[in-house]
Amino acid sequence: MFIAVGVITLAIATFGFIGTFRESALLINIYCGILTVVFLLEVTATSVGIYHRREVDGILMQTLNNSLQRYPWNSNLQESVDFMQIELECCGVTRYQDWEDVFAVVDLDSGNLQA
Repeated sequence: MFIAVGVITLAIATFGFIGTFRESALLINIYCGILTVVFLLEVTATSVGIYHRREVDGILMQTLNNSLQRYPWNSNLQESVDFMQIELECCGVTRYQDWEDVFAVVDLDSGNLQA
């Protein structure tokens, strides 16, 4: 997807360059129109993102919590979660206690242990 966006951006920039190089008012006006449309699309995408923020937050929280539950058995997921926590300098989804449900805590001081 990023490659496609890059190609489109390059094409638009090239179109503007050609219009400027040829000193064509028509090409420059078309270029300005394209930039206006791109700007309006960006504003629209931002507005939609802000409007649906709570919904996206809920989906993201649910997905991250499900990922923590699958963490012990999925090595690819382990690498991804570990990388994310190292880079973001955080632990768990919202706090470090999120890990308490993932790994059972063994009480070594209880008298029920046998050798």
